[in-house]
Amino acid sequence: MDATGLTPEQYELLKRYYWPDEEDEEIEEDDFLAQLTTPEELHQLAWKYNWDDGAGIPDWIIKQPFCDRGTALLLFWRAAPGPCYYAYANREELSQTKTLLFDLDFYDLVQEIEEKYLSGFFSQQNIAFNPANDQGTDWIKENLDVKVKREIPAIMLEPTPGRVLERASF
Repeated sequence: MDATGLTPEQYELLKRYYWPDEEDEEIEEDDFLAQLTTPEELHQLAWKYNWDDGAGIPDWIIKQPFCDRGTALLLFWRAAPGPCYYAYANREELSQTKTLLFDLDFYDLVQEIEEKYLSGFFSQQNIAFNPANDQGTDWIKENLDVKVKREIPAIMLEPTPGRVLERASF
């Protein structure tokens, strides 16, 4: 295991999913996800995730019993909670605006992360994440520029304890 928290085999699996070689057989998403078994794999997947692909994979990640608190917090902030969730009084208000179905999915994702985070569902706290400094990005500042109708819970603003992982480069 290196500074990414991945074994060479885990690294190759994630790399093959994101950047398959020409001779590699394409991995079906369900088959790929079924092979992920560690918090570090989920964290690297969350870090590398292309948010233009929707909320499906982040939603799957937060439902895993081995999802770390640091990974959940990373997904919370990367989902842009200010403009997609806290800027609205409720889901109904969002659905009455000119939004995409996509936006409702992210609203639901942020709501579920918040609920699970506050309830203690994410019991593992082994991966550090700082929403004020995610590789130089201050997600708190970026998301609080939006006029919010509800306050983001204070605990969601705090860094999580744990090991600082390096982002895998694949």
